[in-house]
Amino acid sequence: MAGGRSISSNAWALGRPPSADEFVTDAGGYIRSDPMGVVFRRYRKRIIAAMICFFAFFGAALGLGGWLPNILADRGFTITKSLTFTFGMQLSFPLSSLFMMYSLERFGRIRTSVTAFVLAVVMSITFFYSRSDMMVLVVGFWMNFFIQLAGNSMQIFTSEVFPTNARASGFGLAQSGGRVGAAVSFPVIGLLSTFGLGYVMTGIAVMMAIAAVAVTQIGTETRGRSLDEIAPPTG
Repeated sequence: MAGGRSISSNAWALGRPPSADEFVTDAGGYIRSDPMGVVFRRYRKRIIAAMICFFAFFGAALGLGGWLPNILADRGFTITKSLTFTFGMQLSFPLSSLFMMYSLERFGRIRTSVTAFVLAVVMSITFFYSRSDMMVLVVGFWMNFFIQLAGNSMQIFTSEVFPTNARASGFGLAQSGGRVGAAVSFPVIGLLSTFGLGYVMTGIAVMMAIAAVAVTQIGTETRGRSLDEIAPPTG
């Protein structure tokens, strides 16, 4: 980079195509322009909002998935039935991904993710009040469906709001929030389960509600827009 313009851009200005060495120099400039400090300084709000979403998604999806058989067993289900019901509920995962491919392009990233997070809140509360076996299975299926739809849509959205030369750092930092959520979810849900299912589902509902708001702070809608239009390179 020289005077704010790339070497290859200068080559085109001189009426000749840039050489391979000049392209390599440009690539090196973009790489050097993407330290962690630059990402935090320019995209702090996006990263913090995305971290909150990742924390909520991974905490709910992995924590609830790991404790669900125990939760069902505490409600009087046999081990065999609780494992069978857990398997049935998790069949929603591939179906949510199939629907997501349609929804992201039809309704947009933000609308899909926010709506799914809100419906996950509703399903979490409804799950607590489910009494019959069929209702537990059906509500649990849709609860997992909306959690996965919300989280995966949010991940795709997050990967699009950082410029090309900062995408790896931005998305990686956002993902770190999810790893923290995954790490703390198991002991926290285990602790809440000792007080009853209501505390567990309230915790899940609160996380999903917070994530629904945080998604709107990650960036503007990206559907139908080029990546450089969404976030111009910072090199």
